[in-house]
Amino acid sequence: MSSHRLVVWLCAAAYVIALAAANLLTSTFELVPAGFGLSVTAGTYTAGLVLALRDTLHDLAGARVVLAALAAGADRTRSDREHGGGEADHGVDSPVVPGPMLVMRHLSGTSVI
Repeated sequence: MSSHRLVVWLCAAAYVIALAAANLLTSTFELVPAGFGLSVTAGTYTAGLVLALRDTLHDLAGARVVLAALAAGADRTRSDREHGGGEADHGVDSPVVPGPMLVMRHLSGTSVI
């Protein structure tokens, strides 16, 4: 395996793990203080890492690989919830694994996740 391919695989794996971690934080802790009397979903604190990994993966392998990794992260989160992976569903929407329309806007560059 070439070193470039290895870096792509490692980056994709880190991206999927970061997505799952963000969703785990959000489903576990719901809203947390952000300062100045404001609250955000707990997964918001992982946004910098998630976006950096997404951009790096996009630069290395392109939008199709990013979309596949995003789908894997969403599937991983869904699988954990369906099989009682410890996540509580408190009715807080995920800030990191969005619905399909937001994914398409994101990939077209007209939306920031």
